[in-house]
Amino acid sequence: MIEAIYDAGVHILHEKNVNLDKSESVIGLLCEDPKSSDLYKTIITVEVEKTGTQTSFTHVGMEEYSNEKISKYLYRRGSSNGPDLSPTCRLTEPQKTVKGKFFKWFDEDFSNSLYKLTQDEQNIINSIKECVLANKQKITEGIISKYNTLKANKESGIITITVYSNGEKKYLGEIEAFKKIVQARALTNYFEKYNKTSKADNQTCSVCRKKDREVYGFVSTYAFYTVDKPGMVSGGFDQSKAWRNYPVCKNCALTLEEGKRFIEKNGSFRFYGFDYFLIPQPLNFEEDSDIYEILKEYHHEGTKVKLTKEYRKLIDETEEEIFDYVSEKPNIFQFNIMIYAASNSEFKILRYIQGVFPSRLRELFNVKAFVDKNDYFKEFTVKVYEKGKQTGEKPLEFNFGSFWYFFGKQKDEDKSAYFIDIISKVFQGQKISYPFFLNGIVSRIRKQFAQGYNTKEASMRGLCSLLYLHKLGLLSDYDKGDDLNQNKLCEVLRDPQYESSTQKLVAIFDSFPDFFDKNSKRAVFTVGVLAQLLLNIQYQERKATPFRTKLQGLRLDQRRVIALLPEIQNKLEEYKKNYYRDLQKFASECLIQAGNNWKLSKDDVSFYFVLGMNLASYLKQSKEVKNDE
Repeated sequence: MIEAIYDAGVHILHEKNVNLDKSESVIGLLCEDPKSSDLYKTIITVEVEKTGTQTSFTHVGMEEYSNEKISKYLYRRGSSNGPDLSPTCRLTEPQKTVKGKFFKWFDEDFSNSLYKLTQDEQNIINSIKECVLANKQKITEGIISKYNTLKANKESGIITITVYSNGEKKYLGEIEAFKKIVQARALTNYFEKYNKTSKADNQTCSVCRKKDREVYGFVSTYAFYTVDKPGMVSGGFDQSKAWRNYPVCKNCALTLEEGKRFIEKNGSFRFYGFDYFLIPQPLNFEEDSDIYEILKEYHHEGTKVKLTKEYRKLIDETEEEIFDYVSEKPNIFQFNIMIYAASNSEFKILRYIQGVFPSRLRELFNVKAFVDKNDYFKEFTVKVYEKGKQTGEKPLEFNFGSFWYFFGKQKDEDKSAYFIDIISKVFQGQKISYPFFLNGIVSRIRKQFAQGYNTKEASMRGLCSLLYLHKLGLLSDYDKGDDLNQNKLCEVLRDPQYESSTQKLVAIFDSFPDFFDKNSKRAVFTVGVLAQLLLNIQYQERKATPFRTKLQGLRLDQRRVIALLPEIQNKLEEYKKNYYRDLQKFASECLIQAGNNWKLSKDDVSFYFVLGMNLASYLKQSKEVKNDE
């Protein structure tokens, strides 16, 4: 991960022609954009005038924010409970921001040797400090007044200082003293933390593998490890020795920061409530660095890309994603996917998926296309939601949303850790336990069945998910095939006495040959069809479905399924609506050929049974249709 971020930083610095040995270049890298959202469109300027050695406050003004002036604003975020690294700060709550961010910045002793200020530079800073603190009330009132004006338009602003001298206006980023302070404070964060200092002289940097004049111990591009507790330090309990864990030189720290900034701007995406970074890594850095341009191009032109072609989504149909776009590229780079959770100052890496090539993405999309072609999925529609509201319906298409359906967050259960594990294995081509995955499907179906909800969407999503994983060759512990007498079965199915329902049944089996490869599975499915057809008749006759209790909450096994067949036939005869003798005969034939040892788990039995129930509508007899009419 660090290597990929470092490579991105090297590319961007080279593109910008930045020399890290020059102070001016370093300041340009350290400056952050104070405009974190469209809320901040205005700069609120505390304007002072310098005449000789004296500085006087003039007024609080406003001007339009300019992206071209980022380095002039000299903004760099500090701690959430303290001032930022310069007097430039985002205005959130007026009183709190002015007191805790703006004025508090001047509490520092600027004669500190850390800043390496000349006497003249100290005099400039102290002169501005005395002027600002002497006019606290006027400045506070002016800022609040400007804030109220912006608030009326549902906006906010960014506070900074401008200095007028000899008719010339200067921002903080144009005053050497302020630049030195920001640079010193920013670099200090690499080696000062927890009231400890961790750095060493003439040691080897763990990133560039070169010996450097100075290496730091608290460089944390992303929090893949922490030393916030002494016991986490390698070789002892002294946090000042943290540099031994992960020594990083100044130039590498700055390069990593630039790489991180590029990834956060161009490779940040979201799915099902999770955030993730797409971190590119060329196979040959010298020749194949075009991947960074591909990422930037999509970031800026993504909307046009989606309008010019059929835009396929694999992860989340409601969020923007880049995978379809990248899948068309040659295998000259790989992507690393970092799924994370961030809140306030905490950053937690949930999963790091390494080495995903465009060819792998093509394979994932090709199998998706194969699954989506199935007529039974195309005929089944699912609801479409936008911002929590239903906006319509569309044919079921496979995406990772079907995985989320079974392994996501529900009101009473959170399985999202399993979901992340599953998609990680899909990207990396690792095996997924068939019994585990099937249990997730059946658990959701059983819950819906017990609560009286329709289980058709769950069964169809379960089937397309299993088909997708099977075609990718990712299902482990999947017992495929038995002593199926295919010729005998086909002979039975083609018996002229059979009516159209059995032909439709065969069509279903032919559509999913890998999942109906056993007589036992076909038998369970067919009994499930008969059970649903009986329930339909019961509801027509009685507006109730008492036979549901016989299904034992879909906790079925071989013994119970065998017992259900005569019970269903008996009930159909009682209602004098047994239109399904061909299906009963077919189920009996499959039960005989299945033998006594099915080798199917209870989850297998329940899943194939409910599949039959939910596809029963395809198997109505002409007599029944006429009767319904």
